[in-house]
Amino acid sequence: MLQHYNEAFTISQKARIEAESIKDTNLLIKAYTEHGKNCFVVFNEKESKYYLQKALSMTKVLLAEDKLRPKDLMDGYLNLIQLSMRFQKYQEANLYIDSCFTISEQYNFGQLNKAYLKTRKAYLLILNKKYSEALSDLKEVETVFEEIDSMPPNKNAKHYLPVVYSYIGEANRHLKNNTEAEIYFKKSLEGLKKYPFHHSHKPYVLEQYAWLLYETGDFEKAKKQLDESKLLSEQYFSAKTLNDSNFQKVKTRYQNELNGRMQDLIMKSALLAQKEKTIRWFQLLTILFSTVLIFTFLTIRIKKVKRKHMAEMQQHVLKEEQSKELIKLKNRELTESTLKLIEKEELIKQLTEELSKHNSPAKEALFKQISSNSENMWDDFNKRFKAVNQDFYSKLAHKFPTLTANELKICALIKLNFTSKEMAHLLGISTGSVDKARYRLRKKLDIERDTNLTSYISTL
Repeated sequence: MLQHYNEAFTISQKARIEAESIKDTNLLIKAYTEHGKNCFVVFNEKESKYYLQKALSMTKVLLAEDKLRPKDLMDGYLNLIQLSMRFQKYQEANLYIDSCFTISEQYNFGQLNKAYLKTRKAYLLILNKKYSEALSDLKEVETVFEEIDSMPPNKNAKHYLPVVYSYIGEANRHLKNNTEAEIYFKKSLEGLKKYPFHHSHKPYVLEQYAWLLYETGDFEKAKKQLDESKLLSEQYFSAKTLNDSNFQKVKTRYQNELNGRMQDLIMKSALLAQKEKTIRWFQLLTILFSTVLIFTFLTIRIKKVKRKHMAEMQQHVLKEEQSKELIKLKNRELTESTLKLIEKEELIKQLTEELSKHNSPAKEALFKQISSNSENMWDDFNKRFKAVNQDFYSKLAHKFPTLTANELKICALIKLNFTSKEMAHLLGISTGSVDKARYRLRKKLDIERDTNLTSYISTL
């Protein structure tokens, strides 16, 4: 996993540096875009936004000179929309979407492009709890995608229908149109079987459908949908890898330029070798001249060694920084995944309480399954935590040998900034027990009152 990230960083950085040295605006746009996406993946919002906006500014200049297509400008704004949505900057995302609508009108991109944009706009409306307005837009979009033909260039357009159906279902659920919501959630799930391109959207659809069933009192079916959503989410999380094909394309794109520059370097090195051979002959003519040449050669050599050493040191520091960033990313993903599992476990417990009020032949089997899932939650979390933070427990135990196994667990959860309530749920104990454990932990670690426990453990 780390290797994929490191390769992606190396490729995008080399591409960006080479493009800047070549000073070709087309290449710079592509290099900045890929590097911006790479920063986006590892949650570096500031740097990602800097390079994506820089690429967009250059695209506008080349478009004005008729050297790029309007589609390239649209792609630049879509990248910024994705970035804004990732970091929940919904107002920014709205502004970028409005710019996309303007471009679509100006260059007559057609009805299908507007439908994609209107879908993104509608999802933002749902996030801002403007459900009726979102539903109105989504019904228009639904008609466009259902009536579009499947011939080029619209061959894959219908693959987006399950996404549209799911958003219509969600908007109807919030508006209490329960029958309509269920119809569209089922249509979305059926559509994902027929058009599996957006298969990673399925956990979201199942979770929304589960909430609808829970709200309408169908607890057994709600639990079934939620279990399937949870299983798929865990599979996607554990199997998640970085697809660095985009960075590989950038690398290939610049390979020809790099090869040309390498050939020039080889020729220059050969000429330099020939000159050095000639100089050696002249060294025989005079001892003084030979001494000067030797001194010059040694000076150049020392400078080269120093430069090489500095380059190696910088590369080593860069790799260490990248590794730290990747560990932070993995811990953040682990925290987010675990919190979602906790949230779903809480919902399952609510479902269990409701099921206990009803007579059902499958009730006892369901209770055993729920108990087993809860017992395994800490083990699953601990395995993932150890995989990312390999030396954390050993370093902590070495520095503070009196810490118990339970106190080490508390340290791990504090490091990831879990609340007392979340710790209690994950460890299967009361919130009061967690608070007592934190108090005893501060005493064992000999931490002053004004020292933040989370910050202190994060530095270990």
